[in-house]
Amino acid sequence: MSRERLLPEIPTLSPSALDDWLRCPRLYLDRHLLRLPESDRGATARTGNLVHDLLRLVHDRGDCHDDALRDDVLESHGQAADGPVAMMLRRHTERCPSPRATAYGHECDVVRVARNGSVWIGTGRLDAVWEYDDLLDVRDYKTGRVQTSQLAEDPRARMQAWLAAPLAGGRRLRVRYEHLGDDPGPDPVDFEPDAEDLDRIDAELRAVVDAIRHAGAEREFRGVGERDTCRTCCYRSICPDSAAPDEPVWPVPEA
Repeated sequence: MSRERLLPEIPTLSPSALDDWLRCPRLYLDRHLLRLPESDRGATARTGNLVHDLLRLVHDRGDCHDDALRDDVLESHGQAADGPVAMMLRRHTERCPSPRATAYGHECDVVRVARNGSVWIGTGRLDAVWEYDDLLDVRDYKTGRVQTSQLAEDPRARMQAWLAAPLAGGRRLRVRYEHLGDDPGPDPVDFEPDAEDLDRIDAELRAVVDAIRHAGAEREFRGVGERDTCRTCCYRSICPDSAAPDEPVWPVPEA
């Protein structure tokens, strides 16, 4: 590995990078520092990205409860009105707080500088943020499997709350995963952090950044080497610590 600096002097952390670090430091290295192309096939994010884009477009153009608008957006993007993507948009409509709420924004890029201790930067994209009554409602659209754990225990949801906290001002803050997949079931319990929760999250994130800094200084990002984790990793065939080796899907030039 090159002796050049792996981490910038002021590191950044996002909910997805946090999730990757907690899952496996080697995954964090490959994806977020080395930015390697994925060597192994995994679950595609294509449908999820499309649903996110269409929901943003629908809300930018009007109200998601407008059936004609939804159908027009679907048709203009080559999606059938009775297809799986259309079903996800309809499931969102059933849960959308519009029109009683005001949209703060959709696909909101948020940046927060942490100055309590060593400086670092938190970044993230919030799928939808709504304002109503005394509440700032942060939504994260999910098109895959249903999240069954409590959101208060989910590191990504906790970091989203930390990122959104300055936007809330004196209002209550709530984070919700909005499940739109084939069998969404009931949404998990919403996470409404109080001031003490946010202080704990700040300390947790600071500890993670310190651990990443230490790994960068020591140039030690060892993989977890656990089969259940490794078998779904998109770098499992090139990771020296993989417990589920495979053949890479990178194109190999002919001799």
